[in-house]
Amino acid sequence: MAYSQRGAKSSIISEDQKLDLTSDLATIQSQLSKTKPDKSIIQTVWSSIEKTVTVSGFVDFVAKITTLIDKISS
Repeated sequence: MAYSQRGAKSSIISEDQKLDLTSDLATIQSQLSKTKPDKSIIQTVWSSIEKTVTVSGFVDFVAKITTLIDKISS
């Protein structure tokens, strides 16, 4: 989570986007802490994060996390 929060602090992302990203990351973290995470929630929230960070230039970050999300979803 620390790596992703550093990405959310970039000046490339607006303050509103930072707040949204922080909330979305907390949602994913909350789901992953459950014994049976809701994969559809994780996928939906990740899709929103992916769009924001890809546009903001965090392509490497998106690729790494997408791989992890895909493993959870399968």
